[in-house]
Amino acid sequence: MKKNIFKLLLVTPLIIPTIFASDDGFSQADIDAAILASMGEAPAQAPARLDARTTVLAAGPHLPKSLLAKLDRSRIQLVALKELGPEYVNAALVNAFTPSDISHINHVLFGVPVPQQYAALQEASEAVVAKMMALQRHPGVGPMKDVVASVLKQINTFGDVHQHDAFCNANIDSLLKASEDMGFGKASFQHEVAMQKALGKETDEKNEVLIKFYMLFPKEKVQAEHGVCAVEGDKWIRAAISQAANNDQILSLVAYTVSILDELKGLEGDPTFDTLKYTVLQQIMENHKENGGCLEGVRNRAMKSLAILLNYILNYILNYILN
Repeated sequence: MKKNIFKLLLVTPLIIPTIFASDDGFSQADIDAAILASMGEAPAQAPARLDARTTVLAAGPHLPKSLLAKLDRSRIQLVALKELGPEYVNAALVNAFTPSDISHINHVLFGVPVPQQYAALQEASEAVVAKMMALQRHPGVGPMKDVVASVLKQINTFGDVHQHDAFCNANIDSLLKASEDMGFGKASFQHEVAMQKALGKETDEKNEVLIKFYMLFPKEKVQAEHGVCAVEGDKWIRAAISQAANNDQILSLVAYTVSILDELKGLEGDPTFDTLKYTVLQQIMENHKENGGCLEGVRNRAMKSLAILLNYILNYILNYILN
């Protein structure tokens, strides 16, 4: 019986936008697939159910709500996991669940203590999910979705990045306003600038945004994703953000993007979130891989990156809970 359940758990798919990462980073096709999937334009794969004779273990109050939803949408039943035993649960779930998720499941099923770092991570994740769910009750959520969808439909594939110049110039205000209304991240790092100057340190907003970017994307990860040395990756990232700093609105696009990623860090480990996170890095890199990096190109790609993240937030329930 254990062997059969083990096999079923391994092949049970999650209903999430499906994106595959290669050793060299994400291709443009991967990114486009991520956008289409997060917009609901990719067909959802019907999940396979476990043995219908099993019943769900009544452990709801002991598991975080977001984790219960994740188990439900993947049609994984706790009683089936319990039959596997603790030695097999990690192997059965490792491809679709985070270490924090698995730790909480083992705690409920087998009494294994939850490490402190996973308890803190889960608390942060629950707070983010609750905020996303609350956003669905915002009276302006419909117009927000319309603005974000229009940007993603326009900038689905780039080709020549400048084919979108007129659209981006006309719609940057709308995207920044939607970002403000959603209440995730922030448009400016002036507070950080003021704090550093109060400590006697010279800085500016460009530098503070750059520091946050480097914190989110360590040099080692840049090198692993894009096959460039740390010095070269540093140069590309710094050049793009320096260019963005020549226009307050464009710098706000980047500020929103990195601050939203920082706010959503409780979702680290979720395969979809981790993939979408690196589409941001991909856009920064594309500015220079294509011998670009002009102000308009940085703006257009920054709008694409921000719209992808906003769409992820706006459709979190649709893509991750209801499915």
